[in-house]
Amino acid sequence: MPFWPALGYGMGYSALLSLAFVLADGQAVHWPAAPSWWLSLGYLTIAGSVLAFAGYLWLQQRIGIGPTATVGVATPVLALIVSTAFEGFVPTWPTLAGAALAIVGNGLALGLGGGSAGPQEAAPGLSTPRQARPPA
Repeated sequence: MPFWPALGYGMGYSALLSLAFVLADGQAVHWPAAPSWWLSLGYLTIAGSVLAFAGYLWLQQRIGIGPTATVGVATPVLALIVSTAFEGFVPTWPTLAGAALAIVGNGLALGLGGGSAGPQEAAPGLSTPRQARPPA
């Protein structure tokens, strides 16, 4: 199955399964009438789910699973930066220390620490990431 239809079916089935769990739990579903809510939902569906997930899979195909996994550590750091800039969040020392550890850890995982263990090297018995395909 081509990528985009497969992604659509996967996300659609997941949404329906989530709805089924909510209904099976006996919770009522209330759909807001405010247009701003529906616009927000549309934006989060397209940009925050479909395009973000497609970008993640594209990156995984290009650089491999290991280096792509560092996105999961970088995302909360980016969220802290956005929240500080736009929502008035005031980071505490533990927050700053955690963000610093996440950034340093990602740098080391990606081989930016000057050591010999770069992202293309695999531990014994593990396969290396696929090589990037040339543009079509």
